[in-house]
Amino acid sequence: MMKPSGILRSLLFLIFLSFLYSCKKNVNGCIDAWANNNCQNCNSATNDLCEYSSDGVFWYQSSTGDSLEANGIYSLSYYIDDQFIGTSPVYHGYWPLDPIFGQPPQAQCSDDSTFRYSMTWKGNREHSFKYSVRDETGADLWSGNVVLRVKECASTELLF
Repeated sequence: MMKPSGILRSLLFLIFLSFLYSCKKNVNGCIDAWANNNCQNCNSATNDLCEYSSDGVFWYQSSTGDSLEANGIYSLSYYIDDQFIGTSPVYHGYWPLDPIFGQPPQAQCSDDSTFRYSMTWKGNREHSFKYSVRDETGADLWSGNVVLRVKECASTELLF
């Protein structure tokens, strides 16, 4: 038979163990399922740490390509937030007119005749980036803002 002090110690030890296992650790992280860094084990939201990514394309009609070549422009350089993301020859990105309606279809991220890029950012599911497209001398031909949204492709037509 256990002494009362032994029973008390055993009872206190069991209470301590149950308390220890019942405490749930607070794990902060991004709990947005659309984020690249979604934390499924997190129980506390810190969505300003969420990282997102999306794709976009720059494209232009064949008439724009013809105008660029007529002006001696044969290469384009692309920048997002003043960071160089790539180059393409002028013919890359031609988009022919629809023979029936005379209008170009809207370019998609899967189209081969576009300049495709991917961006990553933190914070919200959409983010605005500043873009510029320059010729081989570094002169800005196009500039503006493009809004990228998670799981969508941003299509930006360049007109010359």
